[in-house]
Amino acid sequence: GVSLLSQGRKEAIKRSVLDKGHAQEVQSFMESLRAGGASPIPFESIIATTRATFRLVDSLKLGLALDV
Repeated sequence: GVSLLSQGRKEAIKRSVLDKGHAQEVQSFMESLRAGGASPIPFESIIATTRATFRLVDSLKLGLALDV
């Protein structure tokens, strides 16, 4: 199990809190490859997310608000 230290006490974290859907995402992707179907995440969305991430990094480096 996973736990954290809070105010000197060890507290367990429920597994469901840690699940961010990565396992299901990988499973969906693998199924789309096997079946020859569409990717669960459109390629255009992946590109937009990557561009936004780079823009945010630039914003932090420059200390300026940049349009995304």
